[in-house]
Amino acid sequence: MLCNLGYYELWTGDLDAARRHLVESLNIARALNARSDIVYETFNLGLAEYLDGSPTAAEALFAESLGLARRTGRKAHMAYALIGLALVGRGGADPGWSARLHGAADQALADLGHALEPLEARLAGLDRQRLRAAMGAGAFEAEYTAGRSLDLTLAMDTAVADEAGPAAPQDPLARFGFTAREREVLSLLAAGRSNPEIGQALFISTKTVSVHVSNILAKLGVRGRAEAAAVAHRLGVYGPAALGRHG
Repeated sequence: MLCNLGYYELWTGDLDAARRHLVESLNIARALNARSDIVYETFNLGLAEYLDGSPTAAEALFAESLGLARRTGRKAHMAYALIGLALVGRGGADPGWSARLHGAADQALADLGHALEPLEARLAGLDRQRLRAAMGAGAFEAEYTAGRSLDLTLAMDTAVADEAGPAAPQDPLARFGFTAREREVLSLLAAGRSNPEIGQALFISTKTVSVHVSNILAKLGVRGRAEAAAVAHRLGVYGPAALGRHG
């Protein structure tokens, strides 16, 4: 119910409420190890981050949704996750890659006789228009058509290939599964900022900060802000340098 409510709020544009309900829903699903639900909720939360201008956080969530959909054999949701990854497009660095993912996802859904939900269809359509304008119609169509010819398994391998990049430095927070926004909140929390101060620094509401703080505490397995700050200090991931490195 929380996931459905959050999705409806995405549709209406109430991103703060959507993120709050989707995070709560995802936390419940993780606690229950409800993998089918996690597939939905990571994708929907990825949409919330994408719509709120946080493509790095969105990409991590879409990738998690894809991996779990693949392990559980949920083909339609594999295609949805590919669309999500196409939307964020490696930070916009490879429009051809995004065009191929759009093509692969569309072909997979066509093979299943599945039509996209209206929200995803609108976002995918807008992104294809953006890519066509950036690449030129001919180049876009060539990449899109190439994507439609890809086997779904190969398309998924393409989607996650080289995600980490070469010689990525060790990330002390990687095992906690933080989104980019949660890293920013933790850095400021560890620096002693209050929720209103964090919200002001990140241009988000205090309520949204509270949701992120609750999620951070759950992922760290601690009971309060002081313990979370102690973990951040111990790992050396706080302050302006940490924001630049991990945010």
